[in-house]
Amino acid sequence: MLSSLSARIAAIGLVVLIALASLAGLLVDASRQTSQSFERAGHSVEVIETTEAALGDLREAESGQRGFIITRNPAYARSFVERVERSARNMAIAVQQTTDNPLQHARAREIALLMAQRAAFLREPLILARRGDFAGAVAIVASGRGRELMDAISVRAKGFLDEERALQTSRQDAADRRLASGRRLAIIGAVVVALLVVGSFALLIRGIRRPLATMMRAMTALGEGEQDARIDTAMGSEEFNRLAQGYNAMAERLRNAVADQANSERQLQTANAELHRNSETLRERGSVIGLLGGMSHRMQAARTDDELAQIIKVFVPRVLPNVPGALYAHNNSRNCLVPIASWGGTNVPLEGFAPDRCWALRRGQSHYVAGLGGDIVCGHVGEDEVYHCEPLLAGVR
Repeated sequence: MLSSLSARIAAIGLVVLIALASLAGLLVDASRQTSQSFERAGHSVEVIETTEAALGDLREAESGQRGFIITRNPAYARSFVERVERSARNMAIAVQQTTDNPLQHARAREIALLMAQRAAFLREPLILARRGDFAGAVAIVASGRGRELMDAISVRAKGFLDEERALQTSRQDAADRRLASGRRLAIIGAVVVALLVVGSFALLIRGIRRPLATMMRAMTALGEGEQDARIDTAMGSEEFNRLAQGYNAMAERLRNAVADQANSERQLQTANAELHRNSETLRERGSVIGLLGGMSHRMQAARTDDELAQIIKVFVPRVLPNVPGALYAHNNSRNCLVPIASWGGTNVPLEGFAPDRCWALRRGQSHYVAGLGGDIVCGHVGEDEVYHCEPLLAGVR
């Protein structure tokens, strides 16, 4: 009896171990493939973010160039150099990131070359302006010769980013499919193993009712989702004791596999949430950049204080929603600041105030009070107000 039981248990144990090894191997492979899919999807996100940052810096460099030529403020020139250098660095990173994709790599290199040409073209009027030839610099900018090059960059960048987003979507879909397949594999594998063990031991139930009943209770609990179900009682024979140990090991491996699968699912959910947040942030930044660009172009074209005030009233509330404020300008005698625009329900006195009552103008830099007693209060606001003063250097044609 013992010899026959031992042989049968040995055969059953061998079958169970093979099934468990196969299931564990499949689950490990599925987990590895899912992780790789997540990494590839994340890589596409990095390429998109790096490329968009490079394009944004190039546009900001162009704004800095025009700001210096128009206002003659050296801060804009410094901003131009910083933006051009950062744009080149980011695009070089994007080129390096796409080495695994020959088509995208070639597109990235082409965009990087066009951006370098655009940066070189932008430097020409900047060099003239630094030499004092602002009229020549304005003439180059007004000629619009660099617009075709910027349009070429935009077209190629759009194709490049669209392809990378398509790759991101396909990689994300592949990760979803692999994750779902892994879940199905874990469930089917657990059911198959449980049925295999239960069916095999049912043949021995007449002579081994008590140990088999114990085994069945444990297996049933495991099949119903109790991952901590284990056999911790004496089985009455060495054979059953060994089988109980094998079952416990199986249950432990299965629990670990299910835990790994759950962890992969959480990672996917986290990645999806992060992608959604990044997408929202990019859309918001794109909207604000568009508004700022429109506002900048119109401010450059403004001819009178009234036109400038109208531009401020239209665009500032959209760029800074729920932030009230007002714009003041020097009068003809430059001995008083008078309001020319306000927004957000701000009530301002029409008579204005003397320039020396504003600490921002006196210091030539931003001045703000974030809370009571946080800093010196300007003479043109109340003692208990929270505010921010920003001195601006601007002119109209």
